[in-house]
This record gives sequence, structure tokens and C-alpha cells, in this order.
Amino acid sequence: MAKGISGGQAKRTNIGIALISNPRVLFLDEPTSGLDSYTAHEVMKVVSGLVADGTTIAATIHSPTAAIFALFDRVMLLVRGQLVYFGPQGLPALQFAAAEWPSATVASQLLALHRAADAVNAAASGGVAQQQKKPQQGAGGGGDGGVFLAAAAAAEHVQPISALAFNNAEVLVETVTEADLGGRAEELVDVYKNSDLRKENNRQLELYLAAETVRSIRPPPSSTCKRKDETGQQVTAVSLLGSGKSDGVISKRDEEFGTAIQNLPGAVDTPGDVSPVRARAPAVTTTTTTAASTTAAGSALAIVTVPDGDDAQRHSVSVSEKVAQELATRSETVIPWYWGVLILLKVVIGATAAAAAAATSVVVSTAAAAAAAPPRPPPPYRTGHNIRSLAWLGPRIADKLLASFVILTLYMGVGDELEAKNIMNITAALFMWSLLPAFGAASYVPALVLERRLFVRERSDGLYRAFTYLAAKLVEELLLALVITLAFSAYVFYGLQLRGDWVVFCLVYFVDLSVGIVLAYLIAAMSPNMDVANAAFPGFVVTLLFFAGQLMTLEAMPVWWKWYSRIDFLRYAWGALMVNQFEDNDPEFAGGLTVLQYYGLQGADKWAYLGYLSLFWLVFAVLALLALTYMRHQKR
Repeated sequence: MAKGISGGQAKRTNIGIALISNPRVLFLDEPTSGLDSYTAHEVMKVVSGLVADGTTIAATIHSPTAAIFALFDRVMLLVRGQLVYFGPQGLPALQFAAAEWPSATVASQLLALHRAADAVNAAASGGVAQQQKKPQQGAGGGGDGGVFLAAAAAAEHVQPISALAFNNAEVLVETVTEADLGGRAEELVDVYKNSDLRKENNRQLELYLAAETVRSIRPPPSSTCKRKDETGQQVTAVSLLGSGKSDGVISKRDEEFGTAIQNLPGAVDTPGDVSPVRARAPAVTTTTTTAASTTAAGSALAIVTVPDGDDAQRHSVSVSEKVAQELATRSETVIPWYWGVLILLKVVIGATAAAAAAATSVVVSTAAAAAAAPPRPPPPYRTGHNIRSLAWLGPRIADKLLASFVILTLYMGVGDELEAKNIMNITAALFMWSLLPAFGAASYVPALVLERRLFVRERSDGLYRAFTYLAAKLVEELLLALVITLAFSAYVFYGLQLRGDWVVFCLVYFVDLSVGIVLAYLIAAMSPNMDVANAAFPGFVVTLLFFAGQLMTLEAMPVWWKWYSRIDFLRYAWGALMVNQFEDNDPEFAGGLTVLQYYGLQGADKWAYLGYLSLFWLVFAVLALLALTYMRHQKR
């Protein structure tokens, strides 16, 4: 039996992998499904701890316990894809349900229980305070002393009731589900649309959008705008790119910036000469017009104020400037392609088991060091795992070993006999040697199709580009192909006693096999599933057999098919082998024509044919990269 990892370890490992790229927003789809209550709570505690680092967590969750539900800040309820509530969890959600939703009886009852629990907690707190007063009250021996003593004695039996004793999530889901089953879902949708809560949410959204608008426009040298905060005090909205100096010229972008500032909720026109310093953070501050900025994480818009002068500007940068810079990036990954290739190729023994066993520590350490450490690719285990796996090596070696053994034993010694009756045997042996890599490349098709889900996920997480992934796969495959070529080509060339250069014989096989590999990747990248890929690859290669020049000469082909022979890479592989064999001794073959004349290869350059063959590799590699980059057969 093979030892695996538990469901909790798998969940934590998946979260840890997602955190490697240090995301600002993390989407989790049912992170607690399939876990026991304790493990689910542990996973969600780790997730909630990421919020302190500035990561926004959005999760779908089924049947959360009260303790898990209490870890969330806000809750969104959907019915048939439409929003019926979005706001704080806990009592505010129950209050909204009890007050706004029709027939929310259970929510009203639970709300009453919450209030009763609050009363009990208040009584318990009051009892403790009464006991603290008891020595002072009892010393006088007055008439009211007995009342205080009785209250204190009663309070000793009152225990505080935790809010976790009530599962608000179950009540909210039950209420919404019953309304949906009863055909009242639209009523809940309309209630939320017309509620004050939705209006407040829209106002917060306008603040975010206004902040982004201001952030995207270069501020004028001396623009300032004052607005009133919730307490009625005026604060000044300013920008980070200003210099504090003005030349009196107002550009179009200056006007756009002023318009954006004035459109902020609560903005008023007031004259001023405050150096513009724009905050780049999603936060709201409560500073006065003369104080340095402070931020409160999780609010809507950063409003900072600074005095005039470059020194104040230098010391008033918001801590969330880094967040804004990360959000403004236009690159799909910050990891250099060469580093990604090295990591994907690096051999680490047992890294898979180590990653699973240390899943918890990976998540915690990543969360703690995310701000200080640059994002890194996933644990480098794949190449090391592949070269130790018979399931990976077998299909890549067994077919070539078998075919080369058949060629060796069937055509042994034919290369040194140039009699007319033996020419067909030589050409057939060379044709099969050029065909073998093309058909043998079918074993490389599953490499991309089976890893597609992993590729889509890791690329979406920003771990690498499509170019990085393809380069790593090709390097991995070509290194093995080089070893196979050196081993098999040596005993086949000398076993058949072929003429010409062994180097050319070896290079043709290696480049031909490389073209087959990248062609397999191209077809796999273009195919939506394994069935299509397995049918498309051999079907295409079979068509190449007819136009390679051995089954039918180029001169004998119909005019309307000759173009296909010119884009057949097998023609150039076989042609290079034929020229290498007969260029120094080209015997008469048929009808007074030599072998090379008969097959239309007289005057051909074997090195040129080898170069043409290499061009096919380049073209197929570019097409495979484009297919990996732009063809999406599945969503994450």
C-alpha cells in the first residue's frame, strides 16, 4: 500500500502552494469540505491569520461551525445567483434578516437568544462589580448591605454565555433556503436592493473606485482638496507624485486630477497650499489637516495630510504604497523565466513527501514571511521524480529500444553491400530509422494533456509563464533523447555497417526525435482531451509517410500533392540519411539512374537537409508556445 496524505494536509498544502506567489486576494473553494470539524477549524484559523499580512480572503463554505463562521468578517448570501445579503456576519446579519426578510421567524428567535445572552453576560459582569464593592458596603452595616450581598451571591451562579453557542450560519442558510423553496427568493433580492445596507455598500465601492481614479492620474503640482470626515472635521486629500511647487501652468491631466479629487464623496472646494502626497492604500484615516498620516487596514480610502516642503513629503508615504505597486503590475509573473526553468528541472529526492509532511509549517512560515521574501516557485520535484519513475521512462525508451533492435537484427550488415538487389534493403532501413522517432514521439503526448490542470493552476498563480513551462519540458525531454540517441544510433549504425559519417546518422535521429517531441507537444496543446490528441498525432504522422520520398518519388507525385512533400519533415530526415550513405559511392539503381538520381536527391546537401529539419523544430516549438499561451481548454 502506498502511503498518502490526509485531507487536512492536502488542503493546507494547496493553500500553501497558492501563497507562494504572495497573492493579495486568495479565493478558496470549499476549503473545509471533507474535513472533520477540528481539522476544518485549524485550516480556517491558518487562513484567517493571513488577513493580518494584507491578504483578502474570499471563500465559499458549506455548513460552517459557529467557531469557523466567527472567523469571517463579512458574509455574502446568494440565491439563484442573486445577492440577498452582503455585510458583517454575526448579529448584524441576524438583525438584517429579522428586520427585513419576510417570515424570518428563526432568525428573530435566534436574535432574541443573543440578546438574552447579552443580558446574562451583563448580569455576570455586574455581579463581579458588586462583589468588589462588598467589603466597603458591608462595613457600614447599613440597611442596603443585604441587598448588595444577595445580588453578589446570585451573580456567583451566573456564567457568561459565548456567542459561539449559537450557529448564525445555519439559521441564515435555513432562512434563505426555505424562502427559495417557497418561491420567495425574488422578495429577498428586492429587499436587499432597496435596503440602506446596499446603499452603504455602494458608497464604499464609490470610495474605492474614486481612490483608483485618483491613483491613475498624475496629480498637479499644487492641487489640494478638503473634505469632511464622519466627525465633521475637514481633512485634505493629496497625492504622492506632487513636488510642492507650481509654475502656474495647468495641464489637461492636472484638470483631470482636480476633477477626480472633487468627485470624492464629501469633497468641497477650499483654497490651500498643501503639498500633494497621494496615498496608495485602501484605507481610511482620521488625521487632522496638520498631522502625518496613519492608516487603518480594511477601510475604503486613504486620506493623508502633510505640511509643505520636501521633507514632510519624504516622511509621509503610506505603508500601503507597496500594496498599490503590486496591484499596478502588468506582468503575469515576477519570477525570471530562467529561474523558473532551473527550479522545474532541479532534482530533489523525496520532495513530494516532504511537501506533504511539512504542509502546515509551509503555510504558517509563508504567511509570516510573505512581506519580506520574494515569491518563489513550487517545490522542485518533478524532474527528479520522473527520472526515477518507470512509468515515465518506459514509454520513452521501450519502443525505441524494441524498434532499433528489430532494425539491427533484420538489416544487419546490409549497408556495406551496394548491389542493385540490396539497394531497396538499405533505403528501407534508412526510411525506418527516420520514421521511428516520429512514431515514437506519440509517448510524449500525455505529458502535456495530463498536466494541464496543474499547468493552468500554477500559471494562474503567477508561478511561471507558458514559455518557462514549455522550455523546462523540452529540456527535460531532450536530455533523455540525447542519451537514447547516443546509445541506439551507435549499435545500429555499426551493426548495419552503413557508410558515411556516424555523426550525421546520430544528429539526424536526434533532431528528428526532437521534432517529433515538439510536434507531440503542439498537438497535445491544441487538443481538448487525451482522446483527440491520441487520434490526431498518429493520423498526422501517417500522412507524412506517403510524401517522404521513399514510398513514392517526388517526380512521380501528382502536381497537386508536391507541396505537401516540401513541408514533410520526414523527407528531409530520410534525404539526409540517403545522401550520407550514397554521396561517396552512388551506384546505378534503375533505368540507368543512380540511387540519388532515382529518388531526386542528386546534388542535395545533407547538412542543408539537417538545417531544414531543425527549422521544423523551431516552427513547431513556436506554434506549441502559442497554443499553450492562448488556447484555453479548461478554466482553473
